[in-house]
Amino acid sequence: MEQGSGDVEDAEDVAIRAAESLAFADAALALAGCEVTDPVLLEIGERAAREEITSEEAVAEIRRHVLGR
Repeated sequence: MEQGSGDVEDAEDVAIRAAESLAFADAALALAGCEVTDPVLLEIGERAAREEITSEEAVAEIRRHVLGR
């Protein structure tokens, strides 16, 4: 299937929303005096923000990483 211009715009929209969501989360954490520094957790958050995984999948991956389950 050939990628149409709508697909490019959709990808751009997802990228913009992801950047905005990540910036919002970083700002909220900073206001609370916190910061995520674990590269695995950062990567999971970025994948969720880019809609590559669902929030439920992100939570499951985070639990596995942090709790080892």
